[in-house]
Amino acid sequence: MRDRALSSICLLAAIFGLAACDQATTPGNSNAETAQKVTPVDSEPVALEGEPDEPVGTYANSKYGFSVMIPEGWKQLTAAANEDGSIFEGKAVDADLRAYGADNEGDADFQQAIEALRDGTTDAEGAMIGEREYRGGATAEGDRIRIRLLKTSKGAMVSAMVRYPISRAATLDPIATRVLDSLSVTP
Repeated sequence: MRDRALSSICLLAAIFGLAACDQATTPGNSNAETAQKVTPVDSEPVALEGEPDEPVGTYANSKYGFSVMIPEGWKQLTAAANEDGSIFEGKAVDADLRAYGADNEGDADFQQAIEALRDGTTDAEGAMIGEREYRGGATAEGDRIRIRLLKTSKGAMVSAMVRYPISRAATLDPIATRVLDSLSVTP
């Protein structure tokens, strides 16, 4: 059930050059084995470390010149060997953040990332904000996916994508918004 959602996420990650997704969808992987059935409503609120306004960590990528906020208590799971980005995991809340940069020749990669969000998901929605930014979201097999794509002035693009169970949306929607709002590119 979760394999289709992970495949969609991995397709987006592949655009940004991440090879680590193969292990996320491999049968027998602990993520696949421990996938829980989710319900549309939080059964119990999840306590997160820190209050929403407390300082949190930051991931900075010098190759593509971007930075993004990392929620308190989330750990780096995988860094791309090519230095394009990284994955961070909020294990206690079954969520992750993928922050990547990629070349964007002729705007093709930017458009491909938007289409990848729509493929394999339901309720996909999003819009361009100006000429350089796309914000969107989708539902895939019990998970909510929220993404922000930015075109850089140097012809590349950067992305921050947060995935979390719909059952924890009440807790994680505000955190995902803060994370995506924090994505910035240095000129």
